[in-house]
Amino acid sequence: MPVLSRANRVRLVKFLAFLSIIRWPIVLFVAMAQYLVAFFVCNHLAVWQTVLFDTKVHLIVLSSVCIISAGFIINSFYDLEKDLVNKPHKTLFNRVISKTFCLYVYFALNLIGLMVSAFGSLNILIFFTAFVFGLWFYSHKLQKIPLIRELSASLLGVAAVFAIGLHYNVVNKVLIVYAAILMTIIFNREMVKDFRNFEGDRVAGNDTMVVFLGKRSAYWLHLALSLVTILLTLVFTTYSSRSFDNLYAGLMITLHLIAAVLLIQHTQSNRVRWAHRTFKLLLILSTFYLVFL
Repeated sequence: MPVLSRANRVRLVKFLAFLSIIRWPIVLFVAMAQYLVAFFVCNHLAVWQTVLFDTKVHLIVLSSVCIISAGFIINSFYDLEKDLVNKPHKTLFNRVISKTFCLYVYFALNLIGLMVSAFGSLNILIFFTAFVFGLWFYSHKLQKIPLIRELSASLLGVAAVFAIGLHYNVVNKVLIVYAAILMTIIFNREMVKDFRNFEGDRVAGNDTMVVFLGKRSAYWLHLALSLVTILLTLVFTTYSSRSFDNLYAGLMITLHLIAAVLLIQHTQSNRVRWAHRTFKLLLILSTFYLVFL
């Protein structure tokens, strides 16, 4: 069995560290969600070839992959002080890549993403230009402002997926309510992350909702947001007799209740970690629900 040389091992570690920084599973997940929107929401599989051979759809996805990856790089750059407290082992791993290299790649990915989007249309280019600015402004300023941080993260989290809707000019009540559900889930997930990263945020001076309100008040806000999400889901599925709509609503209620119970013991990091995983599952469930819209 061949053994990697030291130089190749270093390159491999740097490559894996880079993948960790750009959060590649999330990037691929967003790309998949965009294709689901294109196939099942904007076209309803009426003529699936129109999506498969629509070059602009693939350009939008590629542009999103580049720009979101760049967004994670700049967010990691600004979050270094906080991550030294919350994720010391991961931070040490990621620091095998120099800040200078990360900044070069950040600018290169944004440039590639914008150049690719320009081949789509002027509206798409304008959208992604605003998206690049929004991701940078969030990392640089907004994530230090309570409430604004969570709201902006929710909006940015949904924006890339609905870039496809801009291409097809598909904006209807279904998408608006669905987007509202997705945003409340992302908002609540951000709050759970704030519980998990409480010490690091406090050291770094990031006034998240949990730091600003205190853990007890933040927990009640979390419950209120969970209730809003459940109500939106019930409104969304009430007007349909399809069995999978009822299943979706039931799973949404169950998973929110599980997360709420786990967060009662918010001083126990293991329970907070599982609550965060529950919200990841909620996002995955809601994304695959696009198939049935």
